[in-house]
Amino acid sequence: MSGQQICLKTVDELRVDSKSNTPLIFWVPAYQRGYRWLSLQVTQLLDDIREFTQRKDPQPDELYCL
Repeated sequence: MSGQQICLKTVDELRVDSKSNTPLIFWVPAYQRGYRWLSLQVTQLLDDIREFTQRKDPQPDELYCL
């Protein structure tokens, strides 16, 4: 192992680099893309995340896992 640690991150922490305040870009290698999403699935996922992050009374222990 390379000494990397696994930790929980908020959706916001996955959007922007906290040190440079620049948007994060994710790349998934072709060999890991066994399932190809249509526009509908992408839209549904983004709507689901938006709905989760905009709850009126969020609980601190609630997680959205991807």
